[in-house]
Amino acid sequence: MSVTERSFYRQLNPGDRRRDPPLRWLPVGDRENWRENGIDLASILLRDPQKMSTKVLLHAMYNGEISGSETFARRYVMATREGVDQLPWELALVNARLAWDECRHTEIVLEKMPEHGVTLGDFADGYRNDDGVTHSSGEQNMINSMAAVHRGGEGMAMNLFTSLIDMGRDIGDKEWETAFDFNHADEIMHVEVGNYWVPRLTEGNDSKRREAMQAQQEFEELVMALNTGDEVLPPEDFAL
Repeated sequence: MSVTERSFYRQLNPGDRRRDPPLRWLPVGDRENWRENGIDLASILLRDPQKMSTKVLLHAMYNGEISGSETFARRYVMATREGVDQLPWELALVNARLAWDECRHTEIVLEKMPEHGVTLGDFADGYRNDDGVTHSSGEQNMINSMAAVHRGGEGMAMNLFTSLIDMGRDIGDKEWETAFDFNHADEIMHVEVGNYWVPRLTEGNDSKRREAMQAQQEFEELVMALNTGDEVLPPEDFAL
């Protein structure tokens, strides 16, 4: 088998994932059993990690981090694609850096999983209303994604990682505390990515600016709803 035939190197189509075992999504009606089945990453943003099963927590975080690495890598490809107008080269470099950060976060979580007796695939990766997958493309959708993810989601993630740092201190795991301290530092930068790029990419275009802010607001409202089990967030739209 040649290198290009290996699954990691094959061309990805929208919705494809390289993760092994594959992602496993449960019907939204099974959400109330998340302690046994697992939980989607967005649903832990407003929860106290110390009140959760460490196994479920780490499994959900791995899914979120590796999904983030793919999301930002796809953005890099989009920003460098021929024919895409008005996306500065620096934006491609930023997304390459973001993808690298998410890969490091993935490795941190993967390293901690065996210590706490959890293996990838032990739990569900999240919940959805149906089997459909939505994907965004094009310049405006990238701007909306940056507003929602960086100014909304990763702002909430800063609070999550602060709680995880405290958790490591409380359980006496210095490595855990230090690792998530590094994650927290990355999240600060990731929020600033949104704070810089969303205004820059919408400069002089009020309708684009309003649409981006609406995307951020809808994301934050959806995360709030997730914590009550009212809605399900398409997994492609969220990354830490």
